[in-house]
Amino acid sequence: MTIARAARDLGISENSLRRWKTELAATPEAFPGKGHRSSEVEEVDRLRRQVKQLEQERDFLRKTAAYFARKPE
Repeated sequence: MTIARAARDLGISENSLRRWKTELAATPEAFPGKGHRSSEVEEVDRLRRQVKQLEQERDFLRKTAAYFARKPE
């Protein structure tokens, strides 16, 4: 497909499409990893999941401790 046809199909000017193509080629980091996540991002996500799990466990233990700490009626 040519740029002219793609621009026509998208309803934009050919010059805009050419400029965007040139800008994208000049900045290959625009899409780092080509869909693959970096190890740092994966580590942050893993740590966030771990923090969430630990917070849930902490809340459960607080509720359990409060239940057993109350005086029997």
